[in-house]
Amino acid sequence: MGPLLFLIYINDFRLCLSETSSGHFADDTFILYNSSKPKTIETVINCELKYMVKWLRLNKLSLNAGKTELIFFHSQRHKLDYENISIKLNGRRLKPVNFVKYLGMYLDRYLLWTEHIVELSKKLSRANGILSKLRYNAKLEICMQVYYAIFYSHTNYGCNVWGLTTNENIEKIEILQKKCVRILSFAPFRAHTNQLFINLNLIKLRDIIKINQLMLVYDFYEGILPADLMTLFRPCNDVHSTNMHLNSTIKNLIHLPTINTLTYGNRSIKYACAKLWNEFFIRGIAIDSDRSHNISLRDIRNKQHFKKILKKHFLYNYSLETD
Repeated sequence: MGPLLFLIYINDFRLCLSETSSGHFADDTFILYNSSKPKTIETVINCELKYMVKWLRLNKLSLNAGKTELIFFHSQRHKLDYENISIKLNGRRLKPVNFVKYLGMYLDRYLLWTEHIVELSKKLSRANGILSKLRYNAKLEICMQVYYAIFYSHTNYGCNVWGLTTNENIEKIEILQKKCVRILSFAPFRAHTNQLFINLNLIKLRDIIKINQLMLVYDFYEGILPADLMTLFRPCNDVHSTNMHLNSTIKNLIHLPTINTLTYGNRSIKYACAKLWNEFFIRGIAIDSDRSHNISLRDIRNKQHFKKILKKHFLYNYSLETD
């Protein structure tokens, strides 16, 4: 009851803020504000922090100023002079940081997920070390359970977001995953891994990311995404365009938004997920040697059934690929 009562107690925290938005996860609270003018950011945030401190005092709550972090999200092309932006909390100036950790995700100021990949690599390297010792003293079934607990769980968590990072970053995690598969299979250091993935019934990193992205769009069609995420996508049927010549023959496609940049356009979640979804429903899903199967949402019984179909598709493709 403790966490629930605490959440109820601070539920109206957002009402003390007029210009910014806020969010909570237990006792972790963040405040967001968006502006292209540094001085506007400085003025608004300083005022909002004063309102916040007043609200906390009135409600007999304390804030750990030492753990409070400030970060400016911006593109690499736009340089900010942090020295000229003074944001204070209780008279203490907050120094901007290059990244923050929130709910196990490392958000860097350019949203390139480089810092998250660094931390993830450390966790996966430790997992490989554990598995390399465990494999001599436990059956494969036990090793697989440990793999899902300390390796797969980290790669799966939030991958539909951090998976939009650069290919260079993805390759770092791919190398660790291939090493893990070789460890589980007692394979040589440079052994090809496609057959190893098939034997262990495991999905490669890039395909784990694709499955999570496709699941996100599927949840959109099912209407079970959080309200804020329901605005990410738009069905093609809701968009009136003369270019939608496929709409009459292929149903349930997602409208591709217009993009202007690579980093924040092509790699944005609303574009990448929509593009991937359309490719799967246009091209079809191959799960055997006969043919590619064109599926529709009516063919999918539930989320688990869709995930099972996708896993079969990727495993079948491994048998066709050269490592």
